[in-house]
Amino acid sequence: MGLRGVIHSFFEVGSSYNDPSRWFQDIIPEPTDQLEVFSEDLMMYILSLLDSESLGIISRCGKKYHKLVVRLTQNLLVWFENRDVKLRPQIRDILYYSLRRQSTASNPTPISETKLKLLVAAGIPRDDRWFLWQHFTGAWDLRWKNPDLFPFLLKRSSSVLPHISRDVPRTFPNHPYFASTPGQQHLQNVLNAYANFNQRKGVRYCQGFNNIAGILLLAESDTEAAFWTMVQIMKTDFFVGIYEVNHSDCYQFLQTLIDRHLPRISEHFKSEGIVPEMFSKSWLLTAFSTVLPLRLVLRIWDIMMANSWTILMQVTLALLDAHTDALLEQSQDEILSHLGLRHVPENSYNDEAIILKAHSFDVP
Repeated sequence: MGLRGVIHSFFEVGSSYNDPSRWFQDIIPEPTDQLEVFSEDLMMYILSLLDSESLGIISRCGKKYHKLVVRLTQNLLVWFENRDVKLRPQIRDILYYSLRRQSTASNPTPISETKLKLLVAAGIPRDDRWFLWQHFTGAWDLRWKNPDLFPFLLKRSSSVLPHISRDVPRTFPNHPYFASTPGQQHLQNVLNAYANFNQRKGVRYCQGFNNIAGILLLAESDTEAAFWTMVQIMKTDFFVGIYEVNHSDCYQFLQTLIDRHLPRISEHFKSEGIVPEMFSKSWLLTAFSTVLPLRLVLRIWDIMMANSWTILMQVTLALLDAHTDALLEQSQDEILSHLGLRHVPENSYNDEAIILKAHSFDVP
């Protein structure tokens, strides 16, 4: 019986058991070891393997079977272990890191912060990205606690919907997903729900939100997952600062970093009357989603989600450093045109070199 079959069987039959581990042993005859106490993060990993139909069944069951699902997940992990089923080492390490506070003697030694950063910097496997982004941001927890909110928000039309509808066709127009009617509708749903969610808390919609939501949909494909992840990342200090508060502080901070790490560029930019906001606004408002190849953007977002939003500042420095020779020979108009990066072929980017260089800059 496959994993999906196990889950479906649980909700059809297993919920009648007082002890879900007994049900598990009945459908999988081999005995399991004593259960360990694992966090809900691991349960969410198992659920991430399911299709949308299975998730719908779980959502409808709500809190009634919540503890049973947790227990089932514990058994599933033991089942994996007993059959020597290998989770991807990277994902396994990250998951065990998340269980640090609940680790037991039988668990592997949790990985260090440094190793976690190295693992994520190496790139999260595509199939696991959508789950881990939700895990790192806490979006899974919000979604689980508010199962009816997203459908409710979708039913309401926001006052900014005309602005959203205008920007949706402009969002990654060359990507097949957004060139389709369903893809555009999914994007509009996420943005409209977010506008309704944020009605009294801050900016409901701003140009740039469409690109943020677009990347989330490309990584996660599930509109509700994209919505909750957007809710979480948009309330971080970085995005609150750049979208809602006095965003000049962000660019002043970037100027300080350029002065410290790239003194030649700093001096030349000042002589040409260039300040960071003139060239980096589109970079930072969309977290590079409109100026860099998608594969590199996803790598940057992996780090952004898992570790720190400072990676955006570090990548800005890395890009300036990579173009130093050309920039030092250019005038203001030429510099601004050059830093639009429209002229740079996608296949010319060395993703590993950019990530490595970005990490070489110390950003407090």
